[in-house]
Amino acid sequence: MDKLMKTTPNLEGEINYRLLKAQVSQQILKVLDKNIKAYCKAIKDFKTNPAKYKAMPQLPSFRKRSGLFNLYYPNQSAIIKNGKIRLAKDLEILRACLNFI
Repeated sequence: MDKLMKTTPNLEGEINYRLLKAQVSQQILKVLDKNIKAYCKAIKDFKTNPAKYKAMPQLPSFRKRSGLFNLYYPNQSAIIKNGKIRLAKDLEILRACLNFI
C-alpha cells in the first residue's frame, strides 16, 4: 500500500502522500489497516450474532475535506528545540500550546 500511495495523485494531480515524513505516512496506513481489520471482524460477528448490532457494520469512510484526523509523529520525526516542537523544516508548534507534553 505504501508503494501504491507514493505514486497515486489526488483529484488536483498532486501526490499528497509524499508531503508527510515517511514514518508519519506509514503510521496513517497502519491506522487504516487496523480499521479495515476491525470492520472485517465486525462483519463476521454480525453474521453470527445480528442481534448484538443495531445495523450492519459499515466500511470505514473518508473524512470530509474539513474533517480532522490524528497524525502520529514518532520520536524520530519530531524534534523539541527552544520550546518549540519541529515537525518539518517549515512546520513548528509552540510547546506551551500542547497540554499532553
